[in-house]
Amino acid sequence: MGGFHTKKDDSIGGGWTDDGTDVRLTSTTDEVGIGTLTPDTQLEVSKDSADAEVTISCYHDTEATTPKLTFRKADGSEASPALVDDDAVLGTISFQGHDGSGFEQGAKIEARVLGTPSDGSDMPT
Repeated sequence: MGGFHTKKDDSIGGGWTDDGTDVRLTSTTDEVGIGTLTPDTQLEVSKDSADAEVTISCYHDTEATTPKLTFRKADGSEASPALVDDDAVLGTISFQGHDGSGFEQGAKIEARVLGTPSDGSDMPT
């Protein structure tokens, strides 16, 4: 099952919206699947009989330029983000295996705030 698919909430009239320079999902309940017709999350990459791989590439003649994966966390909302709390989980990478009836987590990497953050550029790690 290859290709690029979206799963949309038809009650909201989902799908794609082209804003000129940006193309985005129309509804926040829409999901994108690459290699699957039925994505389980906002973005799912799936491949049968092979490794499912996501590549982030960067080409530049300086050591300061890198491929980057960013996890962002804030209290509040997207429109009005607020300071995170001490011990807030900033991101998790979950490693899962199928146990015969479903996928279960076997290991994870979790990043938490250690200390009390303050406004500005201070984020304890």
